[in-house]
Amino acid sequence: MDQAFTLICFNKFIYESGNYIPSVNFNFEAYELSIKGFEKSNISLKSFNYNGKIYYKTDDLVQKAIIRKCIYNIQKSIKISFKSRNKIVDELIGFLKDGTLYRLYKLDIKSFFESISSEQLYKSLDSNLFLSKQTKGIIKCYFIFYN
Repeated sequence: MDQAFTLICFNKFIYESGNYIPSVNFNFEAYELSIKGFEKSNISLKSFNYNGKIYYKTDDLVQKAIIRKCIYNIQKSIKISFKSRNKIVDELIGFLKDGTLYRLYKLDIKSFFESISSEQLYKSLDSNLFLSKQTKGIIKCYFIFYN
């Protein structure tokens, strides 16, 4: 599994609102920042409140690409695959057509992600042997910045 932060790897992560933005300059900036590392002044995440919860985002396309690459690396290292809602609905319809009686429950764990401590999450990522040191380093910079 290729987790390298290379000039070429950023090609698939440079899009904004679904539009691909080709730029050699952009790739170089993302590559340089991912290699050089982040300092507190480099991180440009903004926090905003929505429905009583705090969210973070960046408008910096270079950082978006680096974050997307980190997310991609994490997903590949722990082999997570998510089903789309359409796939879940199709499977549910198939089960219901079988004629067997079912009970459906809608469950939601309130503030699930907020209940996970960032220290515990980082320890879990740090102990992941399949995640590159570079990805861990970049993630650690964000944890340090916001803790």
